[in-house]
Amino acid sequence: MSSRARIAWVGPLPPATSGIADYSADLLPELATRCDLELYHEGGEAPAGEIAARFVCRSVAELDERTAAGYDHVVYQIGNSPPHHAATYRRALATPGVV
Repeated sequence: MSSRARIAWVGPLPPATSGIADYSADLLPELATRCDLELYHEGGEAPAGEIAARFVCRSVAELDERTAAGYDHVVYQIGNSPPHHAATYRRALATPGVV
C-alpha cells in the first residue's frame, strides 16, 4: 500500500489552448514524483502525448463527490477563461478541494 497522497488534478490540459493547460503540463511530471495523480480534464479533446501516456486521464464530468472521496485531495486549476474553466469551476463549487 502506497503512503503517497492520491491527488485528483482537475482543469484544462493540452491540447486545450490555455496557459493553465500549459502550466499543468509542465508541473505534473515533477508533482508525480511526490504523489499519485489522476487527471480530470475539460474540453472535448482528451489529453495527448506524454500526459496521456503517463497519467490516467478522465473527463471532469466523471468526477463527482463519491469519486472525489477516493482521493486524499482534489486540486482545481482554474483561470479566467470560461471556455476552458467552466466545468472545473462548477465541479469545485459542488465538490470541495484546493483551488
